[in-house]
Amino acid sequence: MPSYHLLARLLHWIIATVVLATYISAYYRVTFTLQGEAANWYWLVAHMNLGVAVFVLGIAAFALRFILPRPRPVRLRLWERLGSLAVHYLLYGFLILMPLAAYLGIDFDIPLLNQVYFPRASHLGEFDAWLGASDNLGLTRWFYYFHVESGSELLLPLLLAGHVAAALYHHFALADDTLRQMWSELGEQTPTGSMKP
Repeated sequence: MPSYHLLARLLHWIIATVVLATYISAYYRVTFTLQGEAANWYWLVAHMNLGVAVFVLGIAAFALRFILPRPRPVRLRLWERLGSLAVHYLLYGFLILMPLAAYLGIDFDIPLLNQVYFPRASHLGEFDAWLGASDNLGLTRWFYYFHVESGSELLLPLLLAGHVAAALYHHFALADDTLRQMWSELGEQTPTGSMKP
């Protein structure tokens, strides 16, 4: 059975690495630095730039899903197939939504590589003011708390855990090639059972 396209495999593991680095940068900043320290700001800049990378890579991965050739899916029961599709599309959505929510939820410009500043989404604050919403109830606060609490601490970890658990289920319980297809280059199965490159 053939593997996923090389670009898709590289993108998958790059995204996994960048997402892990994003979490590490956030928790290191909160745990080991204090507000007002230079290190606190540098780790925040690192976290925001990693988030921008996740946003760009997430869009690229979602687009390439419909462009690159994919291996024939393994046989699954209907609920397994629907669950797989749901988790995959939710993951794509969260890879894009989480950085976007952070951008919409902060009230300062984003320093890209601490050199170029991307302007804040100030129009949300203006919209909140037009609605007469307080600082704690406006859209800006909602996006902020979604990013730092329910999204990053609960929903995205659950999706990632489900994705990993499904890959291990394929590998150990179903004993199929799903995990190997994303890890290495496999040949196509010949009628005699041998592998051809």
